[in-house]
Amino acid sequence: MVLIALAALPALLVLVSCNRDTGNYPVLGKDGIATASLFETKEELLASWAGAGLKQTTVVLVDTTGGISRVPEDRVKELRKLLKKGAALTEGPGTGPMDFMYTAARSGMVSDVYWVIPFRLFDDFIYAPERVKSFLLASGLEIGESDVRAMKLEGGCLRGEVSGMGLRVCSYRTLPMIKAPVALVMDASFIPAMAFEYGASKLETEKVFFETMASKGLLVKRADITYGVAEGKTRPIHRYMAEEARQIIARPDTLNELMPPDPWGERNNIEYMYANGEGELMMEALKRPLARLPGDSSLRMLRVAALVRVKQYDRALEAAVELCQEDNAYCSGLVYLGDRLSVSGEVEKAALFYNAAEGVDTGGLRPGTFGMGVHNGSSITVPADMGPSGPARGLPPGH
Repeated sequence: MVLIALAALPALLVLVSCNRDTGNYPVLGKDGIATASLFETKEELLASWAGAGLKQTTVVLVDTTGGISRVPEDRVKELRKLLKKGAALTEGPGTGPMDFMYTAARSGMVSDVYWVIPFRLFDDFIYAPERVKSFLLASGLEIGESDVRAMKLEGGCLRGEVSGMGLRVCSYRTLPMIKAPVALVMDASFIPAMAFEYGASKLETEKVFFETMASKGLLVKRADITYGVAEGKTRPIHRYMAEEARQIIARPDTLNELMPPDPWGERNNIEYMYANGEGELMMEALKRPLARLPGDSSLRMLRVAALVRVKQYDRALEAAVELCQEDNAYCSGLVYLGDRLSVSGEVEKAALFYNAAEGVDTGGLRPGTFGMGVHNGSSITVPADMGPSGPARGLPPGH
């Protein structure tokens, strides 16, 4: 009976696809979406949604955190007024990566959310409900335990009413067909977290993820990508992941080219060396791409990280400050490198980077922001060889 139902599923999906109103919306992975926007923070994204008049929209959130933490009602009312006026949002809850979606839903911009997580909690499907529930309750999100316990497995996702909004938690493989046009939101922290989970390179992970998502037939009314560095979610060395995602969304054929765009391939390999502590190899591998692209900030950030790896701290600090002066978006690198040194016990060396960070605009980042663990793509600290789901087992093939 189950086998018959599964065999009939592809035909059913085709039928659903044929009967939905596609309008003039592009299909993710099939059509280029050149209008995809980049935002530093979820606060900027929230303001953009309000300015665009987003109303009762289904959101597909590709992120390490769900943004569904409850926010006090008086604060929500304050934010609604500010968003309606187009005024600057005041500091406080309701605008960050842990709770922005709650504000959007309570403001009438979002009707329901499909949260695509990077973790392998759905790999063993029979255990998925309890694993996802445990993940949600341990994630640091301010959500009701009874809401989470009441969630049910439906159509490949765990579905329920959480924080007063319709929520489905899915993997990139189990995300179902969605009839309505969606607002796609992707954070730069997602691909690094997923790559870590599966023990794969970031370039390989991007290819498998986007090829699988292309099979979903998502109609996209708007696409937004957040860097997440200023929120402490994305490491500065991974900031470029947002720009790569935007290019893939704008030009899906990028994934089918014989060679990846310059310097994607070399950068991918250099990051692998960094993860394995191979500083000397990094320094050598960086020579050619930096000779071609001396102003590329992502490569320069990796060079700074390589200098730290080979314990050339003075040169690393000098290069980090120079990069910060020329590209303010990478001032966060000073805090990141300070945290890396602090975690490894090099407290005095860490202080050099922290002190340099005090005199520049790091977006409010403080020492310890990136120091939670070896991998902090979510609020969960995980050991070096382990994700929330267990040891990495390799990426499954694309769709």
